[in-house]
Amino acid sequence: MPVLAKYLKNDIYLKEPLLYGVDQRKIKKSKYFEKIYLLSSKNRSSFKKKILKICQNNKINLIIPFSDEEARFFSYQKNFFLKKKIKIMVNDSRVVELISNKFKTYELLRKNKIRIPEYYLSKNMKSLEKNIKKFKEKKNNFVIKPLNSRGGRGIIICSYNATNTNKYKPKRIKLVNYNNLKLNKSIFKFGDVLVMEQLIPPGYDIDCYVQNKKIFNIFRKRVNPYGIPYKGNIFVKPKKNFNLKKIIKVLKLKSLFDLDFFTNQRGYPVLLEANPRPSGSITLCNKIKIPFLSFAISKFMNIYYPSLKLSINSKKIIK
Repeated sequence: MPVLAKYLKNDIYLKEPLLYGVDQRKIKKSKYFEKIYLLSSKNRSSFKKKILKICQNNKINLIIPFSDEEARFFSYQKNFFLKKKIKIMVNDSRVVELISNKFKTYELLRKNKIRIPEYYLSKNMKSLEKNIKKFKEKKNNFVIKPLNSRGGRGIIICSYNATNTNKYKPKRIKLVNYNNLKLNKSIFKFGDVLVMEQLIPPGYDIDCYVQNKKIFNIFRKRVNPYGIPYKGNIFVKPKKNFNLKKIIKVLKLKSLFDLDFFTNQRGYPVLLEANPRPSGSITLCNKIKIPFLSFAISKFMNIYYPSLKLSINSKKIIK
C-alpha cells in the first residue's frame, strides 16, 4: 500500500489527492498518507459510524475497499454513504455475496456454459470422503478448498507427488501426498468446502474496471503460481479464450475487481475465482507506466485522465 500510495500521490492527473488509510493492526507511518487509522471492524455498527466520522472530518469523498471483508461490508453500505456524498468503488452486495461463494459462482458459470473445473460440494465428513473417492478412482490430483476464505487459507492440494518440487513454497496452502492426507473436522473450520480438480500453471491475474458495460482490463501472468509469497508477474496481451466478456456479463460485475485464472489439463484457462476488490499486486501496473488504479478512479469520479494502452507483451518479470 505505501508503494501504491506513492504512485497515487504523485499522479499529476489526480491533482495531489489526500490519502487516508484504515487497518485493524498498527501500520508504520508513511509520508504518502495524511493519516492511518487503527480501527477494528468486529463491531459493524461502531465501525460504520467511525468510518463516516473519519470521512466527514477529512472531507473524504471516495472509499476503495482493499480486502474481501471490506468489500462485503461496504457493498451493503453504498447507498448510506452515497447520501453523505461519499462514493464507494465496489460491486453491489448481491454480486459480492455471489462471487464470495465459490460453489454458487461455479454453478452459475456452468449453467451459462462457461469453462469451469470439475467440482463437488462437501458439507460434512461423509460427503467429503465420497467426493475425494471420485478423484482417487481416476488417479487425478485434487484440491480441497473452503467456499469462503481468502489468501489460500484452508486450501489443501493433494497429489501423487511425494514432495513439492516447486521452488515457490506456499505459506498458507498445504501440499500433501495421497498417502499422507488425514481427514478431520479442522478441514471445515472455514465452513463448507469444495473438492475440485487441481488446475495447473500458468496462472493469471486480471485487474478489471467496468463502467457502463465498457470493460478495461490488464492481464498479468503469475511467476509464482500460488501467489503467496508474492514473487512477481509478467504482463501479457489479452487473450480471447478467457471468455472475459461473458464471465463479466453472467456475474454482473462492474466497478473495480480482480479475476484469477489457472489452466486445466487441456491447456485452457479456467476461472478460479472472482475477487470483489483490486488485486494486491495492482501496483505493479505503475511500474510499467500503466497507472490502472488511477485510471479507474478517474473514470469512477468523472475526472479527466488520458487513455491508457492496456495491451502489452512483456517477457520481463515485474516485482
